[in-house]
Amino acid sequence: GLDPAGVAEMFQALERLEESRTTVVLSTHDAALALDWASSVAIVEGGTVRQGDPGELLGNASLLAAARLAAPWSLELAAKLARDGFLPQSLRPRNVSEVHASIAAHALRHGGRV
Repeated sequence: GLDPAGVAEMFQALERLEESRTTVVLSTHDAALALDWASSVAIVEGGTVRQGDPGELLGNASLLAAARLAAPWSLELAAKLARDGFLPQSLRPRNVSEVHASIAAHALRHGGRV
């Protein structure tokens, strides 16, 4: 694992590669990082590779459990807020900014109350 400064440097390097239209393949067990950054993910489970949308695959609790991966915190939080009626069930926020925007939008729809 990288310290916070190392993570920031890594993301800056990845952004430069992305700007130059370079394809990047990153291997990680950090599902939250993959959800926040990747445009496509692949999960290896039982000798099978599943590839697709990060929100869809990383939001699949049974697939993550079988692959021995922890669910991204943003999807866990959104699921709990959805169960309590604060967010739509279909919401799959990728990062803290999207979680915040979703909660703020809900508050505005309900007269400023969360």
